[in-house]
Amino acid sequence: MSGAVRLGEPFFLRHTLVMLLLVAAGFLGNALAAGVPPPSALVVVHAALSSAWYLLSCLQPWLVRRGAQRAHVRFGWASVVIALGVLVSGVWVAAEHFRDQPVRDARAAMLLFFNLLNILQF
Repeated sequence: MSGAVRLGEPFFLRHTLVMLLLVAAGFLGNALAAGVPPPSALVVVHAALSSAWYLLSCLQPWLVRRGAQRAHVRFGWASVVIALGVLVSGVWVAAEHFRDQPVRDARAAMLLFFNLLNILQF
């Protein structure tokens, strides 16, 4: 059995669908929780860009699976713009969160560091 991935292999589509469901479950649960203040406009923009990223990551393997290479390439270029938006808004959200901390101690600095590290890993 060859280790090469065949065109139309369902692994990537399944993988991205699972990722989308995990992200949605994690963030929707938090967003719908009682007593949570409404998100800032910046957080809403970051959430919209991140959602677009995950939806696009599900769309791309589906397009390849269907043989729609031209659409796959066009959406690939769109993913560059979306990724830049996720990065910029993510750094901005992390900085806003740090700024809004009542006490800027070592714990708040560590949270900022790990938020920025997550963005860098993106």
